[in-house]
Amino acid sequence: MKHIFKNKLWVWVVSLTIMASCGVILEVDISSDEVKVLAPGEGAEIFSEEIQFKWEELKGASEYEIVVVSPDFDQPATVALDSVVGEVTFLEIALEPGDYQWQITALNEGYRSTGVIRSFQVMDSSFYFDLSEYELVLNAPSSGTVFAESRVTLSWTQLDKARKYHIGDGIS
Repeated sequence: MKHIFKNKLWVWVVSLTIMASCGVILEVDISSDEVKVLAPGEGAEIFSEEIQFKWEELKGASEYEIVVVSPDFDQPATVALDSVVGEVTFLEIALEPGDYQWQITALNEGYRSTGVIRSFQVMDSSFYFDLSEYELVLNAPSSGTVFAESRVTLSWTQLDKARKYHIGDGIS
């Protein structure tokens, strides 16, 4: 009876060992995959010190490694962030004005994806103005106009201090 018990115990221990090691064997190989970056994109100029990093979920990943350096990965003077986050697809941090690069890499128990690097710039507040008290006047088309064509020409009265305009669909 003791001999049978020892054999059953040994089989049980071996089975648990094999099952534990199968976790790595059964992981999805993501080593040749890349995470799709949503923001900030390559060359983005960001007029806020609160930066939102966003990416799409990569199938098979259980975590993401995000690294932010300044000015770039070739000559990093500052590592602003080096972190591993769980199954989230965004992260927000505060950064000082300057040039940055960020890299996102997907991870699982056995593999890491190819890192994706994007460059962006956090603009100094002296380069932009608070335009919230100014009113942008739309000259054409008039409010409520319905169009049969998909191409519409817009015109507005320019603001002296505005460098760029963002045209959206008005849906928040």
